[in-house]
Amino acid sequence: MDAKRNPGKTTPPLRVWLERGLSFGLALVAAILLIGGVISGRPEGPLALAAAAVFLLYPMGRLAYLGYAYVHTNGESLGRRRSVESAILVVIFFFVLIAITGGLDSPMTPLLYLAVAVLTVFLQPLAGAVALALACGLALLVPLAQGLLMERPGAVAAQILFLLLFGSLNALMRRLDKGVQGQRAETQLARIMGDIKQEARRFRLLDTSRPDQTELNHDSKHDLAAYFEIHDVLQDILNQQYLALRAYTCAVMWYDEERRILKNVEACTDSRLLVHGEFSADLGILHGALRSRQPVRLAGGPWAARQLGYYRQDEQVRAVCAMPILNDEHVLGLLVVDRLDERPFDDAELDVLAIAAKQVHRAMVNEDLLRNLDKNQNAYYHLAEASKALSKTLGTKDVLRTALDTTQRIAPFDFGAIVMKRDQPHEYEIASCWPENAGLLSAVFEGEKNLVDWVVRRNQMLVYQSFDNLPRRPTIFTPDERLNDVRSLLVVPLNVMAQTSGAFVMVSSQPEFFTEELQHIFGIIANQIAVSLENSTMVEQLEQMATTDGLTKLYNKRYFEERIDEILSRAERHEQKLAIVMMDIDHFKRVNDTYGHPVGDIVLRDVSRVLRESMRKIDLVARVGGEEFVVVLDGADAEQAFGKAEELRDQIGELAFETESGRFQITASAGLAVFPDDTRKKEDLLEKSDVALYQSKRNGRNRTTCYRDL
Repeated sequence: MDAKRNPGKTTPPLRVWLERGLSFGLALVAAILLIGGVISGRPEGPLALAAAAVFLLYPMGRLAYLGYAYVHTNGESLGRRRSVESAILVVIFFFVLIAITGGLDSPMTPLLYLAVAVLTVFLQPLAGAVALALACGLALLVPLAQGLLMERPGAVAAQILFLLLFGSLNALMRRLDKGVQGQRAETQLARIMGDIKQEARRFRLLDTSRPDQTELNHDSKHDLAAYFEIHDVLQDILNQQYLALRAYTCAVMWYDEERRILKNVEACTDSRLLVHGEFSADLGILHGALRSRQPVRLAGGPWAARQLGYYRQDEQVRAVCAMPILNDEHVLGLLVVDRLDERPFDDAELDVLAIAAKQVHRAMVNEDLLRNLDKNQNAYYHLAEASKALSKTLGTKDVLRTALDTTQRIAPFDFGAIVMKRDQPHEYEIASCWPENAGLLSAVFEGEKNLVDWVVRRNQMLVYQSFDNLPRRPTIFTPDERLNDVRSLLVVPLNVMAQTSGAFVMVSSQPEFFTEELQHIFGIIANQIAVSLENSTMVEQLEQMATTDGLTKLYNKRYFEERIDEILSRAERHEQKLAIVMMDIDHFKRVNDTYGHPVGDIVLRDVSRVLRESMRKIDLVARVGGEEFVVVLDGADAEQAFGKAEELRDQIGELAFETESGRFQITASAGLAVFPDDTRKKEDLLEKSDVALYQSKRNGRNRTTCYRDL
């Protein structure tokens, strides 16, 4: 027996079982006595007094014990069972107190509302819900059992309403408070992340003649990687200098020339007064090092805090050295070291600091190179993913959506559009754009005085790196286009087998955005888009050929038979009616024999056009025979279907055809059956509509017959 016992599971002792069951059992007994009216009014006699004492004192003692246990577990949660137990005991205690002090008129009732409010706020959600449900249940059942519900329904309803109000209101306030705290936390996190990203951008060594390029390759993951990598390197360098030079403070301070401030980005110090943020670079000892681009070393302090700049209050610093960190002749920041003894920094120490400043510079250069390599690798990875996604996409809409989504991952441009040529020369349509709310989706424009037409006609890529600096703003699509803040523009032709079918347009609010590398990548993507669009067009043409009649462009019999099951199933599921109208051109063989088959084809095309243009989008029209057509009217009863069939007959009868043999007109006959009035089976429905059509022909043609009238 012992061998089969689970060693990881122990049996609770009897005391634990009693502890678990006593509270709930006592609460159950109290609830029964309250509902039964046994506990009601001032207790009289020793037995009633003893019962009241038990139901009042035990919850108080048990709650005190649970509170003691909570405090002595360092504020850990009570757990679900103890939270529910506490909620039940509190509710039972107050209902017993209310019952013996006046019931519905008890002055203690407001304490119950307060208790429910506290429980729903501070206990677990399950415990709060149990407390609220138990309180509302007792507030209803106790008056009901005592016959007070019919006598004083207003008082009972008010008590339940207040319980719900206090319970739900406090729960709502708690959730609202969590939301506010969460929003504050998100705001603070966003601010911290913004500072990190800004500092990471400061670390990058880019062409200073193009300062906005710092925004060009901005990527959150790379910014964070740069931030932490460089800070680790800076900390190692500063620790070495701190120990070697016996420094009091050793810090790297970054210089913002435009704002004329210094920012302490990393430090190793014994001081609690060091400024860890920004401070002015125009005052104090550090200003000379920035202006001269030469190291400055001084001894003989102490100096006031405003003279050093990087301390909040005066410090007993007596020697300081500021070593510029240079990128060619451009000052990036300062490496600052100070100490408390008056020993000045000698030449050997100055050489050590110069080497350390070069190490800082080299770390930044290496990080920038690694970041650019990683960025290019990442771009080519997304290029490969884009090619895979496009190669798997068949529908034109899917190709357009996939193209814009995947290229956004390569470089986050602000606006992108795929423009396709239309049938007319110099006429174009914006087939897809990102974002869609730019107001240009499906816009049609024409003319030769826009950049898209220039690219398509010349089959040549067009790039502007400083679009806003042009003497006259050229038109990308139309003169009234609403594209604001355009600073960089790239337009790539879409080519398939030397044929230009459109253009891929990308816009950025950052100058110099489309680097040569991106131009190369987007050129590859544009070719892939063009091929995918060509493939999707071919697939759609094949699908259309498989589902439509080549002469009339209506759906063919095969497609009709595939769709009719789906349409009937939907009508049956939603309990809707549906009518099928069979229609036939009268004496069509005579038309072919008299005027020839080419004229017969013209008749079929014109009749098909009437049927197609007269139908709703939810209806279905198909050619199922030589001169026979079927019309499915969704949601139509017999009267509505008959009216529609007569309307179609009239329109067909108005058609006139001019031939060398003379002018002639035609008529049509129709028969209809309705689901589910005439039948619920597809085969019977088609057969009965065909029977009705045959009856129209027997009765002289040029008429409509309902199956129900046969």
